[in-house]
Amino acid sequence: GPAGDAIKRLEAALNQLMDISVTSPNAQAIGKLSSEVLIEALHIHTLQAPHIAESSDTEMDKIEAEMKRREERADQAFDSLNDLVEEAGRPYLTAARTAFRDFREINTQVIDLSRQNSNVRSFAISLGQKRKVTAQCLDSLAALEKAVKESMTFRATR
Repeated sequence: GPAGDAIKRLEAALNQLMDISVTSPNAQAIGKLSSEVLIEALHIHTLQAPHIAESSDTEMDKIEAEMKRREERADQAFDSLNDLVEEAGRPYLTAARTAFRDFREINTQVIDLSRQNSNVRSFAISLGQKRKVTAQCLDSLAALEKAVKESMTFRATR
């Protein structure tokens, strides 16, 4: 979806940045830092599914804390890139920052929706209600079966 699209734009911009910086004396550092940014974004992206599936607020907090650490690492790598990238690479660095910012905004929306957790909670409620209703139905059926058996008992008469 949109998060994947933002990551693709991030990757394309970082690849262009590395390509244009290949002759720079900082090429190796730019490549390393660009890879770090992309890796952190991918880690965050892979944490979205477990966050969505999680029903515990405590576990969600842990996942969000990991996402935050990854965002901070990406920000640090971007700051370092800013010091190393020459003028020709600036548009690609800007495009990468924009794509990462878009990804972060989407991630925030995913977290907000996940916190509502409507799918997991509705499933749990459904299962809980189903169990109660099933138990009530079984009790009613047992009572009905008993009543039918009692009414069908024939007593001998003279």
